[in-house]
Amino acid sequence: MVEQMKHKSLHGYVPPFNLAIVYLGMGERTLDDLEKACRAHSEWMSQLKMDRTFDPLRAEPRFIALMKCINDGCQGQEIRPAQSFYGPRRS
Repeated sequence: MVEQMKHKSLHGYVPPFNLAIVYLGMGERTLDDLEKACRAHSEWMSQLKMDRTFDPLRAEPRFIALMKCINDGCQGQEIRPAQSFYGPRRS
């Protein structure tokens, strides 16, 4: 499935939200793709609130920041998790 999507992306647009679903199904954390989908104003982002598919990500600081951004209606702002007791997120 991933190879098909990568091939399609060479010749057309593959929505980041779709990539996130595929990677999440493979057990990978796909916050980069979800953040891209949010910046692209994907209509599917509203699914994050209720869809249990995303439960493995709910405790992640980046996912929490993404949900806050969606709820607050941020427009084109950078999505950043709040700094925690442990300091800033390392890339």
